[in-house]
Order: sequence, then C-alpha cells, then structure tokens
Amino acid sequence: MTSTLFNMKSAVMLVWWLTTPGGWAQWLTVTHIWSSVDFDYPSTYMKTLFLEHGEHVPEDVVMLDVDMYKGRIFVTTPSLIGGTPASLSTLVMKPDKHGFPLLKPYPDWLWHNITDPTDCHSIKSIFRIKIDKLGRLWAVDSGVGFAFSDRKGRYNCNPKILVFDLNNHDKLIRSYEIDKLELDEDSLLLNIEVQVMSKDGKETYAYIADSMGTRMIVYNFAKDELHVYQHPYFFPDPAFGFFHVNGQEFTVMDGLFNIALDEKSDTLYFHTLASGRECTAPASLLRNKTMTEAQARTFTRSPERPFHVTNEVMTDNGLLIFPSLEHNSLYAWDTRTPYVQENFMLVAKDEEALQFPTGMKIAGGKFIMMTARLQNMLVTGVPNRGEINYRILMGDIDHLKSAFSRHALKPAAKHKTPHHLSSKHRLPPPTSYAYSRNNVYRRFPFKGLY
Repeated sequence: MTSTLFNMKSAVMLVWWLTTPGGWAQWLTVTHIWSSVDFDYPSTYMKTLFLEHGEHVPEDVVMLDVDMYKGRIFVTTPSLIGGTPASLSTLVMKPDKHGFPLLKPYPDWLWHNITDPTDCHSIKSIFRIKIDKLGRLWAVDSGVGFAFSDRKGRYNCNPKILVFDLNNHDKLIRSYEIDKLELDEDSLLLNIEVQVMSKDGKETYAYIADSMGTRMIVYNFAKDELHVYQHPYFFPDPAFGFFHVNGQEFTVMDGLFNIALDEKSDTLYFHTLASGRECTAPASLLRNKTMTEAQARTFTRSPERPFHVTNEVMTDNGLLIFPSLEHNSLYAWDTRTPYVQENFMLVAKDEEALQFPTGMKIAGGKFIMMTARLQNMLVTGVPNRGEINYRILMGDIDHLKSAFSRHALKPAAKHKTPHHLSSKHRLPPPTSYAYSRNNVYRRFPFKGLY
C-alpha cells in the first residue's frame, strides 16, 4: 500500500499581498496543511492499539481552532464523530508519513480520555481556546462527546473551564466545573473570549458562548464564580439557518457563536452563526450578576449583511476582522464607522485556502487563522478523503493595520442577498428569556427587537 506524500514546502504559499510605504509586503501565508491528522504517540504499541480499536481514525479528526504563544502553536480537535484521541494539542515539527505535522496532546496523553463516557475527570472535547496577555491558556471543555451524533449517540459530562499557566511548566491553575443544570439539555460551549483587567491577572473575566443553549456564560476568575445570561440577540435567525457554501447546501441553527472584545471601549462584539447581523453590548453590564430590562435593551444590532460569518477577532486599534463563508474572503471593519458593506475592507481572498474559517487569533504581533472546509463534513458527515482539509494561515498584523490606516485597501464587493437568505424564508423569532444564575428566572418582553 502506497501513501501520498504532500510537499509541505509547496504548501507554504502566499494568499494575499498588501501595499506598505516601502512597497508590497506579504500579508497572509499558508504555513501548515493537513489532509488527515496523526498524533505523536509515546510508543508504536499504543498507536497500533488506538488505530485497531477505532479510538483514532486519522481521516475523521477535525481541526477547528488555533492559538500561539512564544512560538508554540496550539490546536483543537473536538470530538465530533469519533476517532479523535485528544481534543487539545501542540504542533510537533516532525511530519507524519504524509508530510503533515504531528499533534502532541496537551498537556499530555494522560489528560485525555474521549472514548470513556464515564470518565468525566479527563478532557473530553474542547472546541476553542484563548491565550490571554499573561500567558494563561483558557480552554472550555464542552463535555460533549461525538457532538455531531444524535442525542442517543452523544455522551455528556459537565462542561469545565480549564486555565493553564504557559509560563510555569503548563501548570493547571484553575478548574471550574459548570453544573449542566445551569444550562440547557442541548448546550454546547463553542467559544471563549478573555478580558484581563489587572496587572496581576486576578481581575479577569471569561465570556463563553453557548451556541445551542443560546446563552452567554460570564466567569469571574477572582471570585471563582459565574453567572449566565440569555438575550434575544443570542438566538439564531431562522432565515439565516440556510447555508450555501462552496457548492454545498446545509442547514445549521447555531445561536450565540463568537465573542470579540474591544478593550479600549470595553465593548463585546458578538453574533449568532445563523444570522446576518453583528451585535454589541457593554462588557460592564455582562460582568454584573444582574441586569435590568432597560439595560438589556441597550444592546445594539447592526443592519443585515448578506452572508454568514464564523469567527472574528478584534485588533488593538478597533478593527474587527471576519470572514464571509459564501465568498471565501476576509474583511476588516473599522468599528468607529457604520456596519455596512461599503466599510468592509477586503484583506484576503482565496477560493481554496479561505474555505470555512473556524478559528482566528492575534498573538505575538501575528494574525493566525484555521480554515477547515467544514461545509463538506456538514453535508456528508465526514471530512473529504485525500484532500487538503485544514490549513493554518499567518500574517503580520501591523501590515494590515498600516494598510488600513493609509486607505490602501479596497472596499468589499457589494454582495446581493442570495436566494437562500431571501425574506421569503423568514419566520417569527423565538420567545426569549434573560436570566442570571443568581436570580429567579423572569421573562423579558423583548417585543419588536428583531
């Protein structure tokens, strides 16, 4: 049996250039690729055992998120359909038999036990991570194994917030278990944003998106406690549940999906995956355990854009970087201007490398992003075999900020609303509740906010 060897040198390719005062500068480059995902096993025996028992199926491992700290690259591989032995790893700079970088489970193999549904002490399934400015890696273990299966095929442990100190031998400095009774039966914690508000890091808050439970979880690191909010803007728009991405059609009704923080204005930017709007909220309101109806009504939402957005990230000068799933493009928007297409500046476009971005960060002066061609798996149930499915892309964030400030970028094309997002699909919005963990549930009559 012969194996296909992919040339990594040929895979490190340029995606986009930007102009600078000194001429043209490289902006975004593909640095790593995978068709299937292999791990760095401590022994051949262990690897053979995992492969024979189906605990590792290289073609079924899905890469989703990426972050970087002092040269270490971290990636997530959540448990979606089985065959994934670990859901958080670092890259090992030695290739597997196909030429792809190996993954080394983080912190080590002993922390991971995805296949045993009774072992809720181990790491089960991490979708996304965030490394804060003090070098602490925050991970939300969703606790949901085989998440793309039906309810009978899934298993559920309580979600956990894990914080590791990357500057102190990867020591676990905090573990907080979230009682599933605080959430919803279908809750799935997909994303996390972290706000460090003191030099010593004690005053830190984590904002966590519960996509299927349409909630935002706010964790107070100093007090080691959390509260939970629900708001109409955390719900999906039924009309935007229809997707048409790179020839694949599917329906996804994910609610609150991504949270990005503008530290200077203390504002959270967020959206649901099934929506065409960007929303904002004062972070100070969400840090409080209680919220009045009047305060909840200060949340804002943008005019509708005619495409879907997955993850997004905020620069330190207020540029929100986000993709368009339908157009394999990456845009930047100055948050001081209206949220309209004329103000979306095109910063990258590639019909292959920019298919379905699933994670992006700014770390060490670099913009780093994962793309996963997830549209294929959402239709067929498995990633495409024998094709490049996962890519890590990097770019110098200062080049982007400089080009933006000099108006060297061109606006995005004026996209029309596609048929699958047309108004004829619209349905009434769902009933919504807003609540805090420390309050009794009470209904907020948010009429007319959609």
